[in-house]
Amino acid sequence: MKKKLFSFALLALSLCLFSTNTFAQTAPGDSGGGLPPDGGGTVSEPAQSLGYHFTRNNGDGTCDMKAQIRLYYTTAPTVAPVLNQIFYNGAPLYTNMLPVTGNIADYATKGYVSFCLSTSNIPPAIKLTLEYRASASQPQITISGTD
Repeated sequence: MKKKLFSFALLALSLCLFSTNTFAQTAPGDSGGGLPPDGGGTVSEPAQSLGYHFTRNNGDGTCDMKAQIRLYYTTAPTVAPVLNQIFYNGAPLYTNMLPVTGNIADYATKGYVSFCLSTSNIPPAIKLTLEYRASASQPQITISGTD
């Protein structure tokens, strides 16, 4: 009987020792130490949906009479994309264009992400190509189309 009790106690103790990672819980607000899930030094963002179509708008009041790019999505992005460049017939449309962060706040009512540009006119184009990032951790995306 003592041998069975000793075996049971040894088994219970070993289960407790080897299962601390399985049953351990962190306190609220505690990161738990260690590295984030991606194994790197930064927390990875969830993948963002990509735009499938865009249009240009040359000042109907939405962007204070400035030019606007409207990027349409099938699923609303959760992180504001950043427009880095617009190409017109294969060449940069603006030589000193600063990155423009899209406005995702009105997506539910308007159905697109709006980029208000610092210029008042985008010329009529046969083909425009946009370069943007869906989020900081995703690679550069290009989308082309006629407008």
